[in-house]
Order: sequence, then structure tokens, then C-alpha cells
Amino acid sequence: MGQVSGADLVCGIRPLIYHMIREDLIAETEIRLCRRRTCDKFFRADRIDQTCCSPECSQRVRFQKYYETKRKPTRQAKSKVGDESKGRSVGGEDVPGKAR
Repeated sequence: MGQVSGADLVCGIRPLIYHMIREDLIAETEIRLCRRRTCDKFFRADRIDQTCCSPECSQRVRFQKYYETKRKPTRQAKSKVGDESKGRSVGGEDVPGKAR
């Protein structure tokens, strides 16, 4: 690798990065990774409970949590009831006493 000139330390991007890291350390803020699976962005957390980089990501994470806990089980239960009323069990076997 080549030598780094002094001009790079004064005019390059390195001083800016050092300045940003210094500000983060002084302000005691955290750099976090967004909680949304498909986002993968780093962001500066302004609050202790902030887990997402933007309000849009936060909304999507909340909806996904709601869907996994409320909607998905309800849809699966409705699907099972619908299959049993048609004479099919969830495993694909016929329900005794029901004709197709």
C-alpha cells in the first residue's frame, strides 16, 4: 500500500468520519442497525427505545408483529374450520363421517 499524504488527513473524508465518531461518543448516542429485516441500515438512536431508522420502518415492524401474533393465528384457525366443514382435515386426510 502507498503512503498516505498529509493532505488526505486535512482535506479528505477521514477528518469528517473522526468528527462524527467523536460527536457520537461525546453525546453518548448509539449507532444501531434497523430492526426491520429487509432494511439493514445503520442509524443514530435519538432515544433509548428507538429500534428503527425511520417511522416507515417502525410501522412495518409493528405491523409484522401484529400480523404474527393476531392475524396469522386467526387466519389459520379460520382455514382449519373451512377445511373441516368441506370434509377435509388439515393434514389432508378425510374426516370420518363426512363424504366428499
